[in-house]
Amino acid sequence: MIRPSELPRLAICPTSAALPRIDRVTARSERGSIVHAFLADYLRDGDAAYKSVPEAYRSDCYAINVERLPVGVGSVAVEVRLERKGMHGTADVVGLTADAVVVIDWKTGWADHAPARDHKQLLWYAIAAAEKHGMREAIVAIGRVKDDGGIWTDLATLDCFDLDAAASEIDEIIRRANQANAGDKVTTGEHCKYCPAFANCPATKAVVGLLATDPRMIDEEVRLDLTPANAARAWDRIKLAERVIDDAKAALK
Repeated sequence: MIRPSELPRLAICPTSAALPRIDRVTARSERGSIVHAFLADYLRDGDAAYKSVPEAYRSDCYAINVERLPVGVGSVAVEVRLERKGMHGTADVVGLTADAVVVIDWKTGWADHAPARDHKQLLWYAIAAAEKHGMREAIVAIGRVKDDGGIWTDLATLDCFDLDAAASEIDEIIRRANQANAGDKVTTGEHCKYCPAFANCPATKAVVGLLATDPRMIDEEVRLDLTPANAARAWDRIKLAERVIDDAKAALK
């Protein structure tokens, strides 16, 4: 079952939906889950939320500048379950104005994300929430919670035409992902870093095979002449090799 959080990756590499996946919990992902839970509790219960934070993460949550949150305690619904065309997801924050739904998605860590207006996961939440509440406009925002506790918000307003266009685009992403086969061509890039199918990806296995023989052969184009035309592909291959090496080091430890 496709999750809304996978849509940014599937827009680039629909084949990843057809590959066997391995979901892993890392220190970064665990911290992200704790911060998400704290923000939900805080927007429901205010300062009482600090009591529910595990001891190991209490300093992280105390550092968050809650005064920078774009919504107030009790003014919105949090952890809202949404459904659209058989697909389910949980939005971090959903609110309503007289004319629009308001949807906010918290992001932690260092990963790059598309702007709020173009972020496929956030757009799915906005479309599902707008359809649920019978609204034709949406205010969407990505709230970046930095490691030092600072909060930076990217906000956009979508009218009915924007929502219709986004719905068509996302429906096409989902269609391509559902019809993908494991033998289809994969697309490598920064999105590979958090892909649950990484270990079973043909591109990963190809890099592993090259590393096992001659590391200088990681990319034929790097081994020969590097040009502006092939630099992007070479960069993607190198980043893929770095991820393979990092995983191998972790397994050996």
